[in-house]
Amino acid sequence: MTHPLSVIEFSLNSPYLKGNALSKSNCKTFHFRILLIGINLLMFFLIVYFGLFFRGFSLSNNVSWMKDQEGLRFGYYGMAYTNTLFPAGENNYKQGGLSIELAIRADNFRSNRFKILLSIHGGVDSEQLVLGQWRSALIVMNGDDYDGSLRTPRITVLDAFQENQNTFINIISGKDGTRVYVNGELRQSSARLNLEIPNKISDAVMVLGNSPYGRHSWSGNIYGLAIYERLLSEEKTSYHYNQWLKSHVFSFPRDIQPKVFYAFDDNDGRRAFDSGPNEHHLKIPSRMKILKKEILVAPWNEERLDWPLVQDMVINLVGFIVPGFFFFALLVNFNGWLKTHAFLVTVGTCFMVSLNIEMIQVWIPSRSSQSLDLIMNTMGGMIGAMLYTGMMKIVTKIGFS
Repeated sequence: MTHPLSVIEFSLNSPYLKGNALSKSNCKTFHFRILLIGINLLMFFLIVYFGLFFRGFSLSNNVSWMKDQEGLRFGYYGMAYTNTLFPAGENNYKQGGLSIELAIRADNFRSNRFKILLSIHGGVDSEQLVLGQWRSALIVMNGDDYDGSLRTPRITVLDAFQENQNTFINIISGKDGTRVYVNGELRQSSARLNLEIPNKISDAVMVLGNSPYGRHSWSGNIYGLAIYERLLSEEKTSYHYNQWLKSHVFSFPRDIQPKVFYAFDDNDGRRAFDSGPNEHHLKIPSRMKILKKEILVAPWNEERLDWPLVQDMVINLVGFIVPGFFFFALLVNFNGWLKTHAFLVTVGTCFMVSLNIEMIQVWIPSRSSQSLDLIMNTMGGMIGAMLYTGMMKIVTKIGFS
C-alpha cells in the first residue's frame, strides 16, 4: 500500500508541476521585459524631443519684405547676411573713422535674452562688432560680453527703443571714442570705446537680426542701413535724421560715399540690394543658415557660472537619471554578457545618445552643441544605474526580492 505522503511528495516533484511553475515564471519575466522596453522607448523619444525640438525648433528663416512700408521684417528666428564685407587686412576705416546709420523698429522688450541686431564677425567672438538689444536698451561693443560680466568696454543706451515707435540710430566711432545718437540726439559717448572691424586675420561678414550661430535672434523692422568709413559730423547726423522724419524713406546721401547702403526698397526676392560701390548685397535665405558652426564647445570657452547655467546643468543631469535607471533595469533582466556588463553598457549608451544629439544640434539654429551637456547627460545615466543597483540591494536586504 502506498503511503499518502509519498503520493504528495510525488505530486510536488512532478515534472508537469515544475514545468508549469517555470512557464509562469518565464511569462512574468517576458512581460516585465516588454514593459521595460516600452518605458525605455518612451524615455528615448522624450530625450530626442526635448534635446532637439523643444526650444522653438524651426528651420524657416522668418524674414520677409514689409508690405505697408519699405523695409525688412524680422520674426522670432531670422537672419540676413553678406559674404565678405571687409576683406582681411583692409583698414580704411582706421584713417577716416567708422559710422553706422540705421532706421529700425524693435520688438520684444520684456525678454531677458540678449538679441543681436547687427554683427560684423571675422571668426573670433571676442572681437566681433555688435549692436544688440536687451529689453529697451541699445548696446554697442566689440566682443561677446553679452551680460556685462567681463566688463568689456561698451555703450549702453537705456530706453533707446520705444514700443510701436521707429528709432533712427547713428553710431560714430574714431580715435577719440564713440558717440551714439538716437533720433538725432546724442544719448551716450565713451572715450574708452573705439569700435574696430574684426578683419585683422580673416574676412569679416555682416549678419542682421542674429549672430552667425543663429541663436541670438532679434525681432523687429529694419527700414535702412548705411555704413561709412568716415566720421559723420553732428550736423550731418541731424540732417539725415530730419530727412528720415519727413519722408520715412532711407535716402541715399548725395555728398557722402557709403561703404554699404541698403534702402530695403526691393520689396521681393531673396536678396536686399546694396547701393554702395562694392555691391555687398544681403542674402535672405529661405531657411535658417548657421554661418559659424561649433561642435562640443568647451564650458570654459562659452559658459559663465550663473543661475541659468546651473539650471541647465541640473536639467541635463536629471534628464538622464530616469532613462539610465530604466535602461539598466532592462539589461539586468537579461542573461549573459548584457547582464554582466550592464553598468558599462548603460553609461556608454547614454554617452552615445547624448553625443548624437549634440552633433545634430550643430545644425539647429535655436540650439548649441556643448561638451558640458554631454558630460552632465552621461553622469545622469551613471547615477540612474547606481540608483537601481542601490535600490535592489535594499529590497533584497529587507526580503522583498
